[in-house]
Amino acid sequence: MNISNHKTAIDQLTADKRAWQKVGIFSTITAFFMAALLLVIGKGSEKTILVPPVVSKTFWVDGNKVAPEYIEQMAVYFAQLALNANPANVDYQYNLLLQHVTPRAYGELKAELAVAADRLKKDNASQAFYPSEVVVLKNTATMKGRLVKTVGQKVTSDDTVVYVIKFSYEGGRLYVSSFKHEDANAVVDE
Repeated sequence: MNISNHKTAIDQLTADKRAWQKVGIFSTITAFFMAALLLVIGKGSEKTILVPPVVSKTFWVDGNKVAPEYIEQMAVYFAQLALNANPANVDYQYNLLLQHVTPRAYGELKAELAVAADRLKKDNASQAFYPSEVVVLKNTATMKGRLVKTVGQKVTSDDTVVYVIKFSYEGGRLYVSSFKHEDANAVVDE
């Protein structure tokens, strides 16, 4: 056993250990400064995803299926966008709704909404929808309620109406695929 060989090997291991310690300390300091820099640069760029309507019921999503409670809540929200309007907000309301329309139905619904918006502006009218019943079957919500139209202070109509909103759930997002007014005498079936 050669003591000088062991001493040389121990000295080499000690030198290697110190070298790796220096690399570790340098890496830690570099990572700390990079993290601090990213924190300063990225400050205020946090992305938060919000769901527009008030969530009043719990719901679930499973694969391509969504809970009827979610369909109901979104139907009420979209009906409010489409049916609560006046000349000052109609374009904004309708543009919000169109952001949630499936591409297949976009052109048709945009044209229908443009006609409705022009009518409200031309008549200087306002309308408000008061839902009283919503029934959901699969991805379709049938909504019954009162649609009140006014010009100035005068109520021009106060009718019971039924709207059927069909949805499609694609890529983790719920889209409006159809928004139709039905016969006012239609019955909302459970």
